[in-house]
Amino acid sequence: MKKINFFALLTLCALVLSATNTFAFTVKWKASAGSPSGVYAYAWNINNEAEHYFGDWPGKPVTAGTDGWYSVTIPDGATAGVVVNNGGNGKQCGNMAPLSADACYLVNFNDWSFTTANCSSGQGEDTPAFYIKWKIVAGADLWNAMFIYA
Repeated sequence: MKKINFFALLTLCALVLSATNTFAFTVKWKASAGSPSGVYAYAWNINNEAEHYFGDWPGKPVTAGTDGWYSVTIPDGATAGVVVNNGGNGKQCGNMAPLSADACYLVNFNDWSFTTANCSSGQGEDTPAFYIKWKIVAGADLWNAMFIYA
């Protein structure tokens, strides 16, 4: 009887641990221009577009912290898309997607454009969020051996 109870307890613990949000990530943005009011965040799971993290459009209202950064946390760590908007009143940024790790942006609230930012310094970045590298091997036909599709 003790072995059965131990097995049941172990199974229950495994189910509870697998249901926790261990892979959450944060998306942050800061105004680079303009004076925003009524800022909202809408987010969805790219792999299941019926799953909306902050409710249906326009999402949830978000206010800037004392450091000037707005932020939202994507709860389950899935690949997500985020749209910053003015509460569904006709202004919005393009899709910040696909996102699956912490990311930061500077938003121009005059024209609702955005650029990537360094999360530590708050400064804009011209570098991509990741790099793709490859090496040319000896004897490779450069015109027929290398492909990249994004």
